[in-house]
Amino acid sequence: MNRDMKLTMNLPSRRRRVRIAYAKWPALLAVLACLVTPGLLGQVNEAPEKAAYRYTRPDSIMTNELQIKFQRLPGVTPEYRIGPGDLLVIKIVGIENMDQEIRVSGSGKISIPYLGVIEAADLTAAQLEDKISKLLVDAKLLKEPEVLVFVSEYRAKPIYILGEVDQAGEIIMTQEMYLMDAILMAGGLDYTASDHAFLHRRKLDAAPLSARELANAPQQARESDIEVIDVNLRPIKEGGIVDPNPLLRKGDVLFIPERKVRFYYIIGDVGNTGVFTLPDHGQLLVSRALASAGGPLRTARISEGVLVRYDANGAREEKKVDFKAILDGKAPDFAVQPQDLIFLPGSQFKTWGYAMLGFVPRLAWVGVALIP
Repeated sequence: MNRDMKLTMNLPSRRRRVRIAYAKWPALLAVLACLVTPGLLGQVNEAPEKAAYRYTRPDSIMTNELQIKFQRLPGVTPEYRIGPGDLLVIKIVGIENMDQEIRVSGSGKISIPYLGVIEAADLTAAQLEDKISKLLVDAKLLKEPEVLVFVSEYRAKPIYILGEVDQAGEIIMTQEMYLMDAILMAGGLDYTASDHAFLHRRKLDAAPLSARELANAPQQARESDIEVIDVNLRPIKEGGIVDPNPLLRKGDVLFIPERKVRFYYIIGDVGNTGVFTLPDHGQLLVSRALASAGGPLRTARISEGVLVRYDANGAREEKKVDFKAILDGKAPDFAVQPQDLIFLPGSQFKTWGYAMLGFVPRLAWVGVALIP
């Protein structure tokens, strides 16, 4: 039997083996999936590995431990100038007995062993380092001195924020500061703050003023004042910047007076009865006062209104007002005064409304302090 005939006879058996081999593939794939899937699921459930944050340590930049210790305070400008009362830490590498913690005197000077008394006021920490280094070289104590100066306590440049702010008191300036910066550092203006503040520029040797001293006539200059600056606070209340916004100096006293809130009252047949605030500037006409209360209702007898007013001595004055004629332009519109009571009767108020006129104003005088 030749070779071609043998191949032809064995062809069906080969096809059978191929079919058997293909039939086993699904089972093999299933086994492989069972082996691989748990590992993949475990990787999915693992928290993703975060890249390490590249943080540069101070000691990799500084040359030694002393420079790390004598870093400048965060938030303090390197241009801060030393002044009387500041507490300095001075380190001179190589001469241990010259290391010291010293407070700047009232005249702005410090005393250093072997160097004597030197002027420190109005110098930055870096400038004082250079000055001490030069003196050490001139005295032939060190050829290449390494001096470190650190301001550990600031007392040289106090300013005072008094009056209607959240946190009134003393602020120590560690850098250049404008008036608006000081207001923000004091927590911002209170609701009761006036629209005008007064910045008292003091003499260097003058004692700070108190809020009690400034409460009466805050705009008036005192004997120890150089000048008094009137500051308009209205812009800051409207989201702007105060005007003017001067650069503050040592000893400045900013006093923010309390805004005197003045009230008037509307009762009767109007949209919203209650206590209302008079504007700080200008006058409020009675027609606009009625509009602020929601205006008269349909049942209101607007031609039979009543105005109750008290003078400075507490004497009561009551008069009828034709609000209809005022709204129609037939009668003059008049200005509302503090503590005025405006009554607009209607059908539901006719019987008892007038009785309220006898005690509402008196209650208002007593209870106005209780209104937040």
